[in-house]
Amino acid sequence: MCKNEYRSREVRKILAYTDQPIEQGDEDEDSLDDILQMKQFGSCLQEELHQLNEIHREVIILRYQEELSIKEISQVMACTEGTVKSRIFYALKKLAACLKAFKPEH
Repeated sequence: MCKNEYRSREVRKILAYTDQPIEQGDEDEDSLDDILQMKQFGSCLQEELHQLNEIHREVIILRYQEELSIKEISQVMACTEGTVKSRIFYALKKLAACLKAFKPEH
């Protein structure tokens, strides 16, 4: 549960960066590079979301942008919770494959 919440927060942060203009101020160059990379990742993520089929895109939006629970999503989409989990898994798998170039180097 904790891991899922962390991932949700990270996705929301990334989506928030795509809507904000870049402002140059007191931030150092490394910080600016991080912001630029995050904006680039966010725009690629948005593009890849649009590439997903409608069912997978809808389940990702409901889960990570609208912050609905699995149970709530199953009610909205009129399917079982297992189906919702499966759709989330395969949608994230497709997104991860497309966005693997942005994997952090640790």
